[in-house]
Amino acid sequence: MLNIYRLEQRIQRAVEERRYVGLALALMEGAEVTYARGFGTTSVEDGGLAVTPDTLFCIGSISKTLTATLVMCLVEQGRLDLDRPVVSYLPGFVFSDRRLGERITLRHVLSHTTGLPAAGKDFGPRDPDALRRFVWEEIPRYQFIAEPGKVHLYNNTVIVLAGYLAEVVTGRYYEQLVQELIFEPLQMRRSTFDRLVAMTYPLALPHVVDADGLLRAKHHFTDNVSGNPAGFGISSTLDLANFGIMHLNQGQFDGTTLLTPASVAAMHAPQTSRYTYGFESGYGLGLYTGYYKGARQVSHGGMLESYNCTLALFPDHGVGLALQCNYEDGSGLWSLLDTLFSELLEVPTGPFQAAVVEPERAQWPRYVGTYLSVHSGLATISVADDQLVLELNGETLPLTAVEDGLYQSNYTSVGFVADEAELARYLVINGDPYARFERDDAFVPDTSAWAEYPGVYKVWAIDLTPITIRVDADQLRMRWWGDEVVCTPLSANSFVSSYGLIEFEADGNGPPVLVSGQAGRRYRGSPAW
Repeated sequence: MLNIYRLEQRIQRAVEERRYVGLALALMEGAEVTYARGFGTTSVEDGGLAVTPDTLFCIGSISKTLTATLVMCLVEQGRLDLDRPVVSYLPGFVFSDRRLGERITLRHVLSHTTGLPAAGKDFGPRDPDALRRFVWEEIPRYQFIAEPGKVHLYNNTVIVLAGYLAEVVTGRYYEQLVQELIFEPLQMRRSTFDRLVAMTYPLALPHVVDADGLLRAKHHFTDNVSGNPAGFGISSTLDLANFGIMHLNQGQFDGTTLLTPASVAAMHAPQTSRYTYGFESGYGLGLYTGYYKGARQVSHGGMLESYNCTLALFPDHGVGLALQCNYEDGSGLWSLLDTLFSELLEVPTGPFQAAVVEPERAQWPRYVGTYLSVHSGLATISVADDQLVLELNGETLPLTAVEDGLYQSNYTSVGFVADEAELARYLVINGDPYARFERDDAFVPDTSAWAEYPGVYKVWAIDLTPITIRVDADQLRMRWWGDEVVCTPLSANSFVSSYGLIEFEADGNGPPVLVSGQAGRRYRGSPAW
C-alpha cells in the first residue's frame, strides 16, 4: 500500500536539499489518475513558479513512444506497413549498404534493430523541412555495424525515419500529425513540439551546476526539429498520464478508441532482447519491455539536458505512473522509483538479484576474443581460472551466468547474441552491441600524420559539448563531456577509446571532419589553437 504522506515528505525534503528543483508525479489505476501533485519550482532563478501536474517539461525520448503510437495509427489506417521495406516508401533513397538497407522495415526502426549506429544532438535546424533533409542527407552516411534484426541498438537518429515516413504517406508534417492523431483525442491540451507554444505556459527550465558549485537555470533551450520524432516533445505530467491510461486500457481513453487492442499488444510485445536482466530487458515498438520483480512492465524514460522523465506501466496490474523533473542530482531518483513501483505493486522494496545459474562452459571458446563498439570502444573476453572474464576500459570484471548466454558482474550485463557462427559475432554490454574485431597487428602508427587533427569539433553551430582533440607525447587525446581520454590508433585515420570509434576525413577546404560512431555524428573542425 502506497503511503502518500510518507512519499510527499520524502520528495519535499529532497527538494529542500536541492536534490531536485522541480518534480511532478501522477499515478494511474485503471482508467483514472488517482494522484497528481507537483513539488518545487520551475527555476531557482527569478520568475520561478511552483510546479504543478500541469507544468510543462521536456519529455526527451518518451517522444519515441509518441512516434511509435502515431505509426500504429497509420498502420491501422492502411497507410503504413510495419514489415514493408522502408526504401519502398522513398524512391531513390539508398542506405550505405544497399543490400542490407533493402531489408530495413518500420518494425526494425521502431525496435532499434536496423543495425545502424546511434547518435543525436540537442541543437539543430528549426524549419519544418529539417526532418526531410536530415533523413536524405545524413542517414545514408551511416555505416552498418550489424545486420538488420540482429541486435538492439538504442538510436536517437535512425528512429526519426518513422516520423518522416508518416509525413511521406500523409503529406503533413510530423508535428501536425501527432497533434491531430494523439494529443487532441487524448486531451493532451498543453503537449507540443513547438517551443514558442510551450513558453506561453508554465515551463520547467533545465538546470546546471556552474564552475562555482552553484545551481542555476540553463539559458539555452534545446531545439532540433530534425530530431522531434526521437526526443523533443514537451508535455505535462497529467497529459502524459492520459497517454499512459490509453496504453493501460488497450487503446481506449475516455470513450475514445485511439488504437485497437491488437496494436497496443504489438507495441507491448518484446521485438528484441537487450541482453539485460529483468527491468527493460527487451524492447517492443517504441517501448521498453521486461519484468519488475515478477510484474510485466512496459516503459520509457526521457532524458534531455537536466530533464529526467519516466512513463512506467504495469498492464497486468492496471497501474502506472508518470514522473518528470527538471533537475536531479543523481542521488535518489531510481530509489524513489523503486519505492513507487514496489508499493504500487505491493511487492518488497529494495534491489532484485538475478538468480545464478551454471554457465555453459562449452560455449566459452566461441565467446573468447576482442569486440568493438563504435560508441564505447574495445572489450575483450577471456577465460581465467575457470571464470569468464570481461576487460572493459581498463577494468577486469569476472562474469557470473544468470541465463543461457547472459552474464553479470555487479551492474554490468554481458550477453552473447545467439547465432550459428563458429565464433560469436556479437556481444551486448549494458544494452550496447559490440562486433567481433580483429586488429591489424602489422599496423605501425605514424604520429607525424596526426598534425592536422588537433582542434575543436562541433556537430552544430550551437554545440555545448564539442570534442577537443590534441596530441601530446605521441598520444592523441580526446576530451568530451569534461573527461579527456587517450585514443588508441587502429589505422592512419581511425582511433578508439571509451568514447568509441572516431575517424578523420579530409575536407579539402579546411580542417578535417571528425566522424564519431561510424558517421553517427559528423563534427566540423575549427583550426588547432
